[in-house]
This record gives sequence, C-alpha cells and structure tokens, in this order.
Amino acid sequence: MNELNFKKWVLVAVFTGLLVVFGIVVLLGREQVIGALLSANPKFLGISIIFQLLATVALTYRWQTIVQEGGFKISDWKLFQISLSSLAISNLTPSAETGGEFAKCYFLSKETRKRTKETLATIIAEKILDMIFFVMLTVFTLTLFLLMFEVPALIISLMILITLVALSMMMLLFYTVTSEKIGLRMSMWFINKFQRLIKRFRPLKEFEDKFRTDFVEHRNNMKHYLDKPKIWIMTIVLSAVVWTFIVLRTYFVFLAIGINLNPILIIALLLISQVVGMLPLLPGGLGLVETSRIAVISAAGVVAAGAGAHTVLDRLISFWIMTGIGLLVTYYLAIKNFKKDGSINKLSDEINKEGGRAK
Repeated sequence: MNELNFKKWVLVAVFTGLLVVFGIVVLLGREQVIGALLSANPKFLGISIIFQLLATVALTYRWQTIVQEGGFKISDWKLFQISLSSLAISNLTPSAETGGEFAKCYFLSKETRKRTKETLATIIAEKILDMIFFVMLTVFTLTLFLLMFEVPALIISLMILITLVALSMMMLLFYTVTSEKIGLRMSMWFINKFQRLIKRFRPLKEFEDKFRTDFVEHRNNMKHYLDKPKIWIMTIVLSAVVWTFIVLRTYFVFLAIGINLNPILIIALLLISQVVGMLPLLPGGLGLVETSRIAVISAAGVVAAGAGAHTVLDRLISFWIMTGIGLLVTYYLAIKNFKKDGSINKLSDEINKEGGRAK
C-alpha cells in the first residue's frame, strides 16, 4: 500500500463492519440475534469495557518496560495515547498490524527526538517477547484440551494449526535475532520474493545495499533489550496480565447474553481469532474474525444466535469502540505534530516515510 489513506480505510471498515453485522443477523436468525442483543445485561457490558481499557493500559506498561530500558524520556500518559492511536491504525489497515506498529515507531520518535531505528527496536523486541508468550499460552491451552477436556474436533484441529504457525513464527524471529548470518539470509530471501513490490518504491539494488548496512544495527538494538532478563520477566508477566483482562472482557460479554462459557474455551477462541485477524485481507480481519469466532463458539455448543450476538457485542467493544477512541487520539497527535497542517493524510505520508526508512 503506497499511502495509508485513513479516510478510505475508515469507510471500507465501516461498510464491511455493517455488512458483517447484517450477514450475522440475517443468516443466524434475525429475531433470535436481535433479541439476544437487546436483552444483553448493560452492567456486564460495562464491566467488559472496563476490562478492555485495562488491557490497553497493561499493553502500554509492557511497552513502557522496554522503552524505559532504552533511556527514552516520555510520560506514561503519552505512551498510552500512542498505544491507542496504534490500535486504531492497526484496525483500519489490512497490513497484519504493521500499520499500527509504524505509527508507534513514528510517534515515539517524534515525542522523544530519537532516531526511527532506535524506536523501532523497542517495538520489534516487544513483538518477539509477545510471540514467545503467545506460543506458551497456545501450547498450554492445547495440552489442557488433550489431557483434561472433551473438546470438539474442530477446535482441537484449529488449535494444533495455530500452535504450529506460532512455533514457526517464533523460530523464525529467534534465528533472525540470534544469528546474524541466518537472519540476513532469511531477510534477503524475503526481499527476493517481494522484489517486484519493492521495485515500485525504490531500486532493488539500492534497497538491498541499505538493508545490509542497517541490518546489523537493527539486530544489535534488539539484542540490547532481549539480553536483559528483567525485560523478559516483566514482558511475559505483563503479557499474562493483558490476556487475563482480555479473557475477562470476553467472559463478561458472554455473561451479558446469559452464556457461561469455560474460560479455557474462551482462551482458545481468542487465540484462533487473533491469528485469523493477522491475515492482511481486510481492515482488522473484518469478516474473517467474526466467521471464525461464530464457528468456534458454535462448535463449543452455543446456539448460533448466541454465538452471533456475542460476536457482535465483543467486536463492538474490542474493535469499534477502541478504534473510535484511537482515531480521536490520532487526530490529536497529528494536530500536535503538524500545527500548520494537521490533516490525517499528512500524518499518513510521514508514517509511510518512517516505515520506508526503517526497512
């Protein structure tokens, strides 16, 4: 994508979201789904929103642990704002969350006057440690299913699949960071595979030469964080806190429509939908996430209408409300950094430039 055209993707997301809700209501039973939505307990929904906000706060503190280790001077409140903006941009760009990460990289650079290479290292290090916890949680959940629970074959199959995917991604990241030779070789393999796309933005030889020059510095910046036991411990602990809040959010949405689902099944549901949501097809995995959630919830024995109602409410809280808040924060940060031209498209161009420099 040449430019992060926010207005375009906001319209695409809204249209797709409305289409998805309409499809859920029509296909799963209009009266049943609407009835479940209207009868939802507002108190439990309010608790769910609180847990979603707490999860975002915990995500901010997880990143702050790494940012502080790097000597960046920035307040917790400012980091929280950047996290909200990043969440909105990730939700509105079909780029497997990379759009939001470049926004974090850009705003952190602007607020701290640090180079993009330095700010990017904090984000990549956080992602690597987050992936490690994700693998741990996936293996733990799959083991519980196999040893202690009678779980439908569909859920077991999907859990095995995402476990293999998560392990593969973790090994790829691990070797990229720990072995300069292997990391550079794998990176050049990807560059070769996507050379036609790269040529649209800059000459391939120029890109390869710059990448080789910058690779060692990027790797050393990341290792600065990954070599610290304190970072590992704090990041993994805070990842557990984040997931606890997210599971509780989802659990209370179920309670709001009168369904008491086993928390272990909720973890499986969230793991599967997170992997599906990373596919760079539509903003925020719209359509794919909802479909996968309904399939998993239905396989767990919940009636189709209940699965549909839960999916609509949970996505309203975790996706639409947080995206709306994040967009407001993004506009505020854009106006602050571009007082003469505070347009969101100006911000898009700058983020895109920073992403190009970081590559």
